[in-house]
Amino acid sequence: MNHYLITIQYDGSAHRGWQRLANEPDTVQGILENALSAYFKESIRITGSGRTDAGVHALRQYADFFCRASLNIQDTQFLTDFNKTLPSDIRVTSIRPVSAGFHSRKSAVSKTYTYYTMLSGKPDVFFKNYAYCPADTPFRLKNADLPPLSYPEMRTAADALCGTHDFTSFTSDKTPGKSHVRRIDSVTVDTVTLPSGIELLRFTFCGNGFLYNMVRILSGTLLSVGLGQIPAAQIPAIIEGKSRPLAGPTLPPCGLFLTDVTYP
Repeated sequence: MNHYLITIQYDGSAHRGWQRLANEPDTVQGILENALSAYFKESIRITGSGRTDAGVHALRQYADFFCRASLNIQDTQFLTDFNKTLPSDIRVTSIRPVSAGFHSRKSAVSKTYTYYTMLSGKPDVFFKNYAYCPADTPFRLKNADLPPLSYPEMRTAADALCGTHDFTSFTSDKTPGKSHVRRIDSVTVDTVTLPSGIELLRFTFCGNGFLYNMVRILSGTLLSVGLGQIPAAQIPAIIEGKSRPLAGPTLPPCGLFLTDVTYP
């Protein structure tokens, strides 16, 4: 059997998340498995580097699979032909052979996620599916534009999140006995400007793994800090408290991107 690793990008707006679900055709994993099985004329199952929820996007998601077919990966014809079988919001950008023991999730060293928030009370027409607008739930700010944010406070809070901690306060996962200890290597806070002129607040998180809804809750907490609703100095106590109500709100999935996964 041959073992391959593919890199995938997708717009998650119209899909029910990454993970294959019974009787649910609109998952990214399910769509890819069906397309690969049809292309290779054998049953293919893929293992992803991680799950993304419904509405979450990926710039570089990774998945590995075994198949009997042997590909000449120097020939780009596979990517050209295979991508024609996929919907326009899913694309495989690369493929390479990997060892039999490789595992897309377990072999990963770190993952990077990015969350975007519009610095405007009205969403950008062309980017509204890819960034959170604070006029919407959960913040529901009524003013036309966001009040001034405290970037020093947000960066202080971001630094306090780094390290190995129990992130129970920052997850919706209530699985009994599951460890909520994770390592965050870096959190950056900056802005980018869209062609329309609207600015986006960008949070970038890099770590060894993230819990269910963790990045969206971390982002909601940092935005709360920027708005003066949570003091940055309170972050260590929130971590130590190990209680979900202590942290900020869970932001919507539209602003979240799986940016990259690092392997040895």
